[in-house]
Amino acid sequence: MSGPGPARAALVAVALLAVACGPAEAPRPRLVVLYAPCSVNRDFLGPYGDDGPGRDLTPALDRFAEQAVVFERHVTESGQSGISYASLFTGAQADVHGVYRHPRAPSRDALQISEAFRDAGYETFFWSGQQVASAEYEYGRGVRPENVRGTTEIRGYTATGPDFAAILRRLREDPGYEAFVQVNLTLTHNPYPKWSTPESMAEFLAAHPRRALRMSREESVRLTRIYGRYRLALQWNFPGTVAALREHEDPRFRLREGDVARLAEVLELYYAASIAQLDRYLGLFVESIDVAGLADETVLAITADHGEVLYRENARFPWTHGLQLAPEVLTVPWLLRAPGVEPRRYAGVTRSIDVFPTLAGLCGLELPADAPVQGVDLAPALRGRAEPPRLTAFVHTTTLGEPLRTLFVEGGELTPWEQALRLVPREDVALCWVGARSGDWMFKRTFDGADWRYEAYDLSVDPRETRDRFDPDDPRHREMAAELDRYRERLIAGATASEVLDDEDRRNLEALGYLEGGDGPGDD
Repeated sequence: MSGPGPARAALVAVALLAVACGPAEAPRPRLVVLYAPCSVNRDFLGPYGDDGPGRDLTPALDRFAEQAVVFERHVTESGQSGISYASLFTGAQADVHGVYRHPRAPSRDALQISEAFRDAGYETFFWSGQQVASAEYEYGRGVRPENVRGTTEIRGYTATGPDFAAILRRLREDPGYEAFVQVNLTLTHNPYPKWSTPESMAEFLAAHPRRALRMSREESVRLTRIYGRYRLALQWNFPGTVAALREHEDPRFRLREGDVARLAEVLELYYAASIAQLDRYLGLFVESIDVAGLADETVLAITADHGEVLYRENARFPWTHGLQLAPEVLTVPWLLRAPGVEPRRYAGVTRSIDVFPTLAGLCGLELPADAPVQGVDLAPALRGRAEPPRLTAFVHTTTLGEPLRTLFVEGGELTPWEQALRLVPREDVALCWVGARSGDWMFKRTFDGADWRYEAYDLSVDPRETRDRFDPDDPRHREMAAELDRYRERLIAGATASEVLDDEDRRNLEALGYLEGGDGPGDD
């Protein structure tokens, strides 16, 4: 029996496409981009911080937000890049993707977003400037080796490089071509002065004169030098390090009265300058899509792996992220522009695990029935076809594996770092703090070095978590405490044995500043 003729085959293909992708007026997007920088404190972004440090820093993102859905309560799984990128790329949490600390590879049982889009016929690309979430550790599976790039050059963060220009050109010339581009990068990870030169800082201050430091250049150089030498000690043992530096025998490294506040001001300036630089690169990226005439055929998601704590008095670990459940670390940006989705503010809680299934849903991808994706496809809600789901975001800290623990114990001057070692005395998933955000309430199960406790914070009136309101007599609080216990049991059940790090792992940790030996800040 002969098959259908060409005309009949074409009609069948159109019908199948309509079933998969929805109405004919909304064809499947041909370009999908997941753009996820590292260590982004969303208060420094205009769409989230227009009344705070983010005002005037991100004009490109501000323009994009006018065309996008801005998710107001978007929560990442963890404050460590290896974990949070795994969550973002697999739509699952650590008990499925298997990453409890970095660097290590996500489980091969977890389906990655790049694999799903490859299987759907998209050509996939992975550009990674985050060493612990790179193709070397099997992030971005489903991408051919020739389509993998490291974004160590500045042009890798923008659309001005030849790779993205070639993709846009092919999309214009070939109506049947589809591409999925996955970008992760770091421009705002500590040490913050690493990303700035004297020339770039001068340019930033010329554009933002109100951010000029209220101190002499000599003072800022002195404080930057102190940070460069004692950065890790200040992160992981802040009270003890400050006390020791106030008695330092060398006056060049001695903290004076008021220096902590001045150091905080210096580091916030460097961080703000890096955010402004990231915004410029992001603006070029978005502009190139629009100039190519592809905006109506593109799904573009901008998010982050995790946030960043700078300095506030009740932060346990300033100028870092991984060992605490701080709101600035866990509540991250997510902005989404897609065909058929009206720009607006989305008030519900969303999770990093929801990004993958939502992008798949917006493109009509049907994920395998056995794919261990734990997130929710928000596409129906975004298109007005369903009510937004009520979601709870579960979070946890990282384990403290070698060589970080060795560094904390015997890393050199001013070690051991008692504060971190007291809270995380050994590598053990059972010691991870866990939390859950439900609406504007954050519930936690934390460890103080001796005892476990439950905590509860109303973020609507206490965004920096200064007042613990946990009430064991409140049925809702008891219910959330039980949820935290069940989540902790999930994490423990999913944990696998720790791995020994080789020299390349250590170099990658050094390059990011987790260990001594990487590029630290200079004196300017």
